[in-house]
Amino acid sequence: MSKIISVFERFNIIEKANSEENSYSNTDDNTIEQVDKIDNIEDIENVEDIEEENGEVEQQYPNVNNDETKDEPKRKLTVEEIYSLYNLGNSPVNTIFMVGNFINALPESLPHEVRKKSLISIINSSNTDLKELLSDGKKRLEALHKYSDEYYKSITDTIQEYNKKIAELKKLIDSYDEKIKANESLLKEQNNTIDYETEKINNIINFFNSGD
Repeated sequence: MSKIISVFERFNIIEKANSEENSYSNTDDNTIEQVDKIDNIEDIENVEDIEEENGEVEQQYPNVNNDETKDEPKRKLTVEEIYSLYNLGNSPVNTIFMVGNFINALPESLPHEVRKKSLISIINSSNTDLKELLSDGKKRLEALHKYSDEYYKSITDTIQEYNKKIAELKKLIDSYDEKIKANESLLKEQNNTIDYETEKINNIINFFNSGD
């Protein structure tokens, strides 16, 4: 009964008892006038059933009819942004990148050992510790690997969740397809029954209408 009253309220057939200022006569007039818009209680219950079914579907599959996607794909970060996440600077000075610049500045025609000794000499002359520069490089490798692993896990988890939702939606679609086929079958059987009965009655009537 409470459900029916709630439906009446949604159609503004009766007024909610939010205040006692409205007179009973006005409420009764509005009720009588607007009740004529609904044929019977069964129609109200059908409306309520549809609303409940839609509510269950939206609760189970909240994103089915949602045009705005809340789960946007993760943005790809630049290398500089990744370094910033781990408090690693991007300056070419006093970092592993300075060593790289020194290496590129040496002639490639020189033997590897010669280039290596020359590089060490250059770094020492600049009052820079080679071990610290190489340590900076190792920290950056660790940061890149860590972020890569976390990013991979995050993306794969998201993909798995989407695949799960797709499977659920496919299951729902299959269920609806079965219901459609069942209803089509019922419709066909009902039409056949009515057609048969109609033909039988018409034959009886035509028996008396034909001839002399």
